[in-house]
Amino acid sequence: MNSARRSIARAAWRRAARYGDGWYGFYTDPEATKRSVDWIRGYIENGERPSELGDLEISVTSPIPISKEVIRQYEDIGVHRLIPWLNAPTLDDILRYMDELGAL
Repeated sequence: MNSARRSIARAAWRRAARYGDGWYGFYTDPEATKRSVDWIRGYIENGERPSELGDLEISVTSPIPISKEVIRQYEDIGVHRLIPWLNAPTLDDILRYMDELGAL
């Protein structure tokens, strides 16, 4: 990530920590998610989040297929919700994928 993008990302993480109900990482793998969540937690630990706002909810759409192991990786980071990427050619494929996710 170049320095301009990093500055923009850090500003977004800081806004989430200060004002947000949550943070959404779209198409972020576990490594990128951990880096983002670590920055957000750092801002919160430094007192930049008013206590009356409560906890910040972390949601992510993963670029890698969701499996039990992937779920565990995101849980270990502190992700509250995984939002599946429904990139399938047909409705039947999407429904089949949803059934697979439901079984997890």
